[in-house]
Amino acid sequence: MNSKQFNIIKKHVAEFNGATLTSAGSFAVLKRGYMVSLKGTETQTTLKDFSKSLLKQYIKLATKRDAFIGLWLDNGVLYVDISVNVMKRETALSMAKLNNQLAIYDVINNVSIYTK
Repeated sequence: MNSKQFNIIKKHVAEFNGATLTSAGSFAVLKRGYMVSLKGTETQTTLKDFSKSLLKQYIKLATKRDAFIGLWLDNGVLYVDISVNVMKRETALSMAKLNNQLAIYDVINNVSIYTK
């Protein structure tokens, strides 16, 4: 990943409050389902402190788990995690609770659904 690609990702996150990336570090094109973060894979930082080296670490993790990289900006905190795409809302909410997650992301409606 070069600096230009990384800066495009950061700009996108700033504009849209998040992004879902493939394990290759490119923007994921998902048409349905819910994104659920996996327990123990989350890092909290700020968009300013988000680094290319951190993203490279997550690319390696996502590749090992055949999963996605989730970037979620909320109240100045950038959450970086490994996530999976789950088709059923109920299954996604159950998985989120088991993984101690605050929310899932609804791909179709482009909204976060909080678990509590």
